[in-house]
Parts: sequence; structure tokens; C-alpha cells
Amino acid sequence: MSKMKELSMDIQDKIVYLHKTGMGYKRIGKQLGENESTFRHIYLSIYFYLATYFSLGISIYLSIYLFQFRHIYLSSYLSSYLFLSSYLFQFRHIYLSIYLSIYLSIYLFLSSYLFQFRHIYLSIYLSIYLSISFCIFFFFFLYIFSFLSLLFFSFIIRCFSVFYFTCSYILNQFLSFK
Repeated sequence: MSKMKELSMDIQDKIVYLHKTGMGYKRIGKQLGENESTFRHIYLSIYFYLATYFSLGISIYLSIYLFQFRHIYLSSYLSSYLFLSSYLFQFRHIYLSIYLSIYLSIYLFLSSYLFQFRHIYLSIYLSIYLSISFCIFFFFFLYIFSFLSLLFFSFIIRCFSVFYFTCSYILNQFLSFK
């Protein structure tokens, strides 16, 4: 019991000392909060730093893999878009990064699939479409922050792509019959 009393008196003495020296509860709380936020900031910085270089490493590896099989333009697209994705992720644009990853994987898969069956013009078309669509997304969504403009311009590009694809398909069929 006497030990508990000594401990409580010791704690009270410390609190009085902190008040006398200007280290009140608010100041202690503020200092702890600053330390905690600094710790969180360091933790996030390390996490995003590792994520960036991990993504860059994957992009370089896949880029070399694709280059090995002569998918040179796919290799360049992959390295550039994955690097941009990790760059956005580093600055905590996590949704943009996820969007880019999904977008890239779908179009690269389609492009490499078409290229495999020697539909080279369609493969090149997909690459151009990917770059145009990404530019529209990046500039109109990231800098203007307008979701309607994104939908509007994406809709125009998609209409143009459907029209182009249909025309090229009809032309191909027409030429193959001759």
C-alpha cells in the first residue's frame, strides 16, 4: 500500500513539475500528436517509396521480357505507364494508380493477343487508343477535376474507336472477298 502511495505521489509531483515548466496537458498532447504524425508520415513515405521502386522493377522486368519477344512498342508502353502509375501512387493518387493498372493490363492483354494472331494494325490501333485515352483522362480529370469532361471525352473517343474498328473490319471483309 505504501508503495502505491509513493508511486501516486511521484506521478503527482511529475505532473506539478510539468505544469510549472509549461509542459501542460495540451502541450504534451500536441507534442505526442506531432510525434505520431511524424511517425505515420515516415511509415507512409517508406511504404510509397518501396511501392514505387517495386512497380518500376516489375515494369523493367516485363519490359525486357516483352522486348525479348519483339513486342518493342508494348515494352515501351508498359515501362512508361507502369512508371506513371507508381509515380501517381507515390503521391497518394491511389485511385488513379489502380485505374491505370487495370486499364493497362486489359489493353496490353488485348494488344498482345491481337499481335500474336498477326492483327498488327489492330494492335497498333490499340496502342494509339490507349495513349490518347490516357492523355484525355490525365489532363481533364487530374488537372480540371471534372468527371463530366472525362465521361464526355472518353465517350467521343470510344465512339470514334467503334466507328474506326467497324470501318476497318468492313474494309477487310470487302478486300478479302475480292
